[in-house]
Amino acid sequence: ELACDDHRLQYYRRVASFNRLCGVNVTEITADQVKDKFPLIDTEDVLAGFYVEDDGRVNPYDACMALAKGSKLNGAKIFEGVVVEGVSKTRHVDNNSTNNKKKNLIPRVTG
Repeated sequence: ELACDDHRLQYYRRVASFNRLCGVNVTEITADQVKDKFPLIDTEDVLAGFYVEDDGRVNPYDACMALAKGSKLNGAKIFEGVVVEGVSKTRHVDNNSTNNKKKNLIPRVTG
């Protein structure tokens, strides 16, 4: 979690204290430490972060398989044994989509 105002900072400190009582190793970290761990984040308004080292750990194989399954269920095609040379932000609308709720947007991958 990130605290960006005094109210949230006090709230997260109470939550962290409770979590420590439950055996979770929560560490309050500075905005600079947040930036070190997550370089793409803008920490201009961050007062503090609350970090749990073991949070978010996942078996990479299982995560990949879950993402592939979800993607396939939503109409993605997966190609193996190919080299990806780039990904474009331009999207192509599939007008032949069988999805009645919305048209499929297809990212362009080159390779």
